[in-house]
Amino acid sequence: MIGIFPRGAKPSDPLRSPIAQTNQLLAQEFAQSPTITFLDIGKKFLAPDGTLPVSLMPDGTHPGEEGYQIWADALRQAGIRP
Repeated sequence: MIGIFPRGAKPSDPLRSPIAQTNQLLAQEFAQSPTITFLDIGKKFLAPDGTLPVSLMPDGTHPGEEGYQIWADALRQAGIRP
């Protein structure tokens, strides 16, 4: 299971906090699951200052080509293969 990706261009976007809280709850819920692996890669989409680069998520919600590459690389690093 993959965590909810960050939304909004700035760290102060009102959706950032509920998404982080939800991902934290999901991580806790599935931490001991033998059948579900929870992967939260949201931080990989953020610049060092916490902004969400347009090159990664052009509309602030959906990945662009660079964003999909980050997603694919993270899945490969987690051992998930096509």
